[in-house]
Amino acid sequence: MELKSREGNLFAITIVGYQFPGRTGSGPQDWDANWLVIAGSVRSPRASWKFHDPSLTTWEALRLATWLRSVANGSQRPHPVGPDADDGDRLVFTEPNLAFSYQARTDEAVVIRVYASLEAAPPQFPDDDIYDHYVELTLSPADVQAAVTQWESELKAYPVRPSGG
Repeated sequence: MELKSREGNLFAITIVGYQFPGRTGSGPQDWDANWLVIAGSVRSPRASWKFHDPSLTTWEALRLATWLRSVANGSQRPHPVGPDADDGDRLVFTEPNLAFSYQARTDEAVVIRVYASLEAAPPQFPDDDIYDHYVELTLSPADVQAAVTQWESELKAYPVRPSGG
């Protein structure tokens, strides 16, 4: 999935595979069976970098698709994040490597922030606090919908693995 803003900022992720590819699952929400290794690329005014780490579970990856679709179609309202934000202001996941916020919307564009922390943070700033690094992306709703379609297509190869084997 690639989100590229009009200003040239970029956030792109792809699923490399399950963290534990041989595991089939042992219940309705088997964590070990459902961690996805994510490879990412980020370009912002402050830095450009890549990362590669188990960052999302299968169900969190699905939740990201749902959230992005709601941003694209306007059913989600912007909830700008300021300097004193808490996790309730962001779409966050079990591992705080990635987070998202929906900053603003006009008729032509939406503004999304993607936060990269810990293993997903820029390597030149390894000890900074969680959510210190973000890239702000101004995108058309159609561009966000195209990214959702791309992400959902990729997710088809990595379904939730709920049953034991």
